[in-house]
Amino acid sequence: MEVKQEFNIIEDSATTTPDIDGTTPEPDVELEQTTEQQSKGEGKDTEKVTKTHEDSEQDEKQDEEYDFTDSDEDEFIKLIIMDDTELEKDQTEHQTTRIGDSVDADIYQQLKDELDFDLNDIDQDYNMDNVDNIGIVLDKLDAENMNVLLQKENVKDKLEQYRKIKETTEEQFELKTELLKTTVAELEEQVNQMRDEIELIRNDIKMNYEAYMNETCSNKTNMVLEVLIADLYQRCVSKHLHTYTTLELLTQFQDRVQFLLASINILPKPIVDAAKAFVTRNITETNKSAAHAQRKLNELDNYVHHLERSLAPPYKKVGKPLLRRSQPPTTPPPKLKQIQTLTQDDLDYLTLFTDFDPRTDNAEEVAKKYLSQRKI
Repeated sequence: MEVKQEFNIIEDSATTTPDIDGTTPEPDVELEQTTEQQSKGEGKDTEKVTKTHEDSEQDEKQDEEYDFTDSDEDEFIKLIIMDDTELEKDQTEHQTTRIGDSVDADIYQQLKDELDFDLNDIDQDYNMDNVDNIGIVLDKLDAENMNVLLQKENVKDKLEQYRKIKETTEEQFELKTELLKTTVAELEEQVNQMRDEIELIRNDIKMNYEAYMNETCSNKTNMVLEVLIADLYQRCVSKHLHTYTTLELLTQFQDRVQFLLASINILPKPIVDAAKAFVTRNITETNKSAAHAQRKLNELDNYVHHLERSLAPPYKKVGKPLLRRSQPPTTPPPKLKQIQTLTQDDLDYLTLFTDFDPRTDNAEEVAKKYLSQRKI
C-alpha cells in the first residue's frame, strides 16, 4: 500500500509540475485531443475530448485525496533499504503525519542528488505531457521497486539460510567441544596411569640397582681383582695404598706406565737394545720352562690314568634282566651253626657278658677265645 502511495507521489509530481513562474498548469485538454485524433481517427474527436476531460478531472480528484509533505521524496529512498519493522513503523508515521497540499518544487533536485535520477532525462525519451508515457515511466519505476523487493526477499532468504547454518555450526562446535573435553579427560587419566607406572618402574630400578651393587661388592671375583690391582700398585708404584679406590689405583698405575715409556724414549738406543735383548731372553727361558712343566704334567696325567685302569675291576657286560614267568620261590633262612662243644653255662656267659654272635662265620674261634679268658 505504501509503495502505491509513493508511485502516486511520482505521478502527481509529473502531472502537476510547476512552471517557471510557480503556477501549476491545467491539464492540456487540446493536446490530448489532438493525439487521440491522430491515433484513432477524425470521426471520434468529440468523444475523446470529453473522455480526456473526464480523466483529467478524476486525476485531480485523486490528487486532492492525498496530502503530501516535503519529506515524501525521502520515504521513497527509505523503502528500498528499510526492513519489515521499519516499514510498519513508517506506515504508521506516514498515516499520522500526512499534511500539505502539493509536492515541493525541490523534488527534482532531491531526486537528482539522492537517487542520481533526473526527470529531464525522462523527458528526452518520453513526453511527460502524455498520460501513456507517464504510465510507462511509472510502470518502470514499479518494476524497479518490485525488483528491489524481490532482492530484499532473496536477502531475507539468504539470511535465514545463514542463520540455520550458524545454528548447525554452533551445534557442531558444541559437540566437538564436548568430544574434546571427554578426550582431554581420558588423556588425563592415561597420563596419571603412566605416572604411576613410571613411579613403579623407578622403584623397581632402584631396588634392582641396589641389589646389583650389593652383589657386585660381595662378588669374589671383584674382590680378587681389587687385591691384584692393589698388589700391582704396591710393586710398581708405591707400597703405601692410603685410601685410594680401585679406579684411582689403576689411574696412578697408568700414569706410572706412561712415565716409564717416556723415560725409555729418552734413553740411548744401545741401552734400550740391551734391555730388550735381556727381556726377550728371560721371556724365552720362561716360556721353555713353562712348556717343559706342561709336558711333565701331561705325562703325570697319563700315568695316573693308566694306573686307574689297571686297578679297576674287570668290565662285565650287562645284558637284559631275566624275566620270570612266575614268582620266584622263597628260600628258607640259613640255619645257625651249633657249637657242639659249648655247655649251657658257657652259652649263658657268652650271651650275657660278651658280644658273642653265633651267626658269624668265626663264632667257634670267638667262643673259644672268650672261654679261655674266663678260665684265666
